Amino acid sequence: MVEKPQSVSGAESTWAVNPETFYRGLIQGLHDDIVVIDRNFQVVDINGAFLRRMKYAREDVLGRSCHFICSGLEEPCEHEGVRCKLLNVFHSGKSMSFRRVHQTGGGTKTHVDILLSPIWETSGEVMLVVEAMRDVTDLVQALDEKMNFERFARAILDGVSDGIAVADPETMDIRAVNDSFCRMIGYSKEEFSGLKLRDIHPLENLSEVMAAFRMLVTKETNLNTGIPVMRKDGSVFYADIVGTPVIIDGRTQIVGVFRDVTANLRSKKMAEEREKFITQVMQSSLNGIFIYDAIAKSTTFTNERASRITGWSSEELISMNGLDIALLFHPECREEFVTLMEQMLASSEEINSEHEYRVRRKDGGYFWCMVWLTAFERNASGRPTKIIGTFVDVTDKKDLTEQFRQSQKLESFGRLAGGVAHDFNNILMVILGSCDLANLKLPESNEIRSLIDEIRTSAEKAASLTRQLLAFSRKQPSFPSIVNVNDVIRGVEKMLRRLIGEDIIFLTDLDNNLRPVLADAGQFEQVIMNLVVNARDAMPSGGKLSIRTANRVVLEAEEKKRPLIPAGKYVVMSIEDTGCGIDESIVGKIFEPFFTTKEVGKGTGLGLSTVYGIVKQSGGSIVVKSKVKAGTTFEVYLPQSKEETQTEERENETVKGGPGDAQHILVVEDEPPLRNILERALRNLNYNVTVASSGAMALDLVERNVIRPDLLISDVVMPGMNGIVLASKLRVSMPTLKVILMSGYLDSEKLESSPVPRDVPLLHKPFKLDELATKISRILDGER
Repeated sequence: MVEKPQSVSGAESTWAVNPETFYRGLIQGLHDDIVVIDRNFQVVDINGAFLRRMKYAREDVLGRSCHFICSGLEEPCEHEGVRCKLLNVFHSGKSMSFRRVHQTGGGTKTHVDILLSPIWETSGEVMLVVEAMRDVTDLVQALDEKMNFERFARAILDGVSDGIAVADPETMDIRAVNDSFCRMIGYSKEEFSGLKLRDIHPLENLSEVMAAFRMLVTKETNLNTGIPVMRKDGSVFYADIVGTPVIIDGRTQIVGVFRDVTANLRSKKMAEEREKFITQVMQSSLNGIFIYDAIAKSTTFTNERASRITGWSSEELISMNGLDIALLFHPECREEFVTLMEQMLASSEEINSEHEYRVRRKDGGYFWCMVWLTAFERNASGRPTKIIGTFVDVTDKKDLTEQFRQSQKLESFGRLAGGVAHDFNNILMVILGSCDLANLKLPESNEIRSLIDEIRTSAEKAASLTRQLLAFSRKQPSFPSIVNVNDVIRGVEKMLRRLIGEDIIFLTDLDNNLRPVLADAGQFEQVIMNLVVNARDAMPSGGKLSIRTANRVVLEAEEKKRPLIPAGKYVVMSIEDTGCGIDESIVGKIFEPFFTTKEVGKGTGLGLSTVYGIVKQSGGSIVVKSKVKAGTTFEVYLPQSKEETQTEERENETVKGGPGDAQHILVVEDEPPLRNILERALRNLNYNVTVASSGAMALDLVERNVIRPDLLISDVVMPGMNGIVLASKLRVSMPTLKVILMSGYLDSEKLESSPVPRDVPLLHKPFKLDELATKISRILDGER
């Protein structure tokens, strides 16, 4: 606080010497804004720091009212009672400090700390008020030559918030200090008398500080940043010091303006540590990261993961100018990526992006990656100057998703194929049965028999096609047993060698310790045949075909990569060719029914779909690996069986036929045409026949004692009660009832709760009527 001036003596006598020069030198180092206001509230002087910060020209300010330069108002303002505060200083002669908002000439509002200090005339009346505001960096312009510079300088010294000290460069004595410096150091003004510069700096930094201090003698001004300063209690803080040499009484003195920057340095250190921490986090991230700088027009940062994913070193990625990083993207998505980046850099809105792109590795291969883009560090117009990109390789995930989608698609095809095959088998059964009945009525010489035979041949071909559909849908009748895959391969090896021709080298590598599997040997032969034929067709000019077998364990970690192959122990059969390979765009379609790349008339498109169905029905999985012009490998995974293989002796089957001896047969079939054919055929064989259109109807006939059949012939799949359930219900009251079941396909999901009994034979539609006659004869004679 500046009090009414007294006589100057003692340690302060230097202030009376050449005060104007001292004043002009002093204000060179001030950091605060200075405004001088007279009793009419008009600005009589102002320093350049204030003009620059407030965006005013000097001629626009001098002579204007203080309320104009502070708030841009022509009339006196009442905001926070500013005028009253000035009046208080003029009337009381006491300093006053407060905080308020200033409005610059450009309309910007700033928050400032203000210290109002009085200046007296020689009469003792307050003539002017000095308004000191924080953040002054330029020198205060000199006041009118008629001002009392000594008193004005003292008011400025004690009014600014920065610490100010005057020292002699020869003796190192501290000659004068302001109030702020006293508060900063902890000494009173009286205690500073007799102190030297070495007393306010740590001993270990003293030589450095003294050298910098002496350099000021030859320079107009000098800024030293982060200088350690020691307080009275021995604690140390750090200051930015602006030193300015001035001539006082013919001798050079140094005016130092101190600003405590300890907090700033601490914040800077924390920021550096935070930046280091963030960099470490980004380097340890499992995702690739890059930062694009729109100002530098280049990539300025990439982490180690980005290099591992792409194969490009960090230096190579950073050396790419502009949006050259887009050259790493596949041509199909490159333009989309560049457009997105440009849109983000041009927009002031918050835009976050998430897209999948194909990206090129350094080795030339492409992979799928998910890329997240986020803009940050915006400029004054709100547009971002940087974009951070995070990406992760999702090739495996995308492949698994496609595998799962394809699996679901094939499941849907399977359900459709099974449903079609069921109805189609019934139709074929009617056609074939009608052909058999017609031939029975016609003599051998009748030329119509040849036409009926043509119908039968076509129907049998259709039946073969239906069996392929059922194989794909996993509803083909299957008779699994414990088999060794090696034995199946050796059993068809000679036929395979004749099938592929002499221009293809055929090799086998079979594991002698191969574990057995539970599968239908006949169906598995079909799997081998279809895959070998597929391989042969892929090598029209010759090549090499290899069949290998091995035991393999799929771990849980592999299951996560290939969820379609559950963890467990498997027998794996691989069929590898060196043919033309399969294009990536169609590899997911090869197991679909009727899909083929062969010419019209050279393939049904059911070969691989049949393989897929048989493998799936056996509880296994099939994997295809292929590359154009580099061959194809099919891997068939079948679960290992805990049982050992058994050698089964098959008895020579003899057909026992002959008319029935008035034995009673109950036929249950929900399809009227097929029901009629069966009834006519059985009556021709002299059996007593009762027909029923449903299981419920048949059960009712027996329970009411309307009939007492010797044999039940029933379709398995029927609305309501299926044939297996019907047989079990009838056997409650008729334990000796013989049963034959018929089926166009077996829906394993529906029959889980009621499997086919072991003593019940199953005829698979479409079958021949003489096959039915033989089966009836044998079962009624006590054979299965």
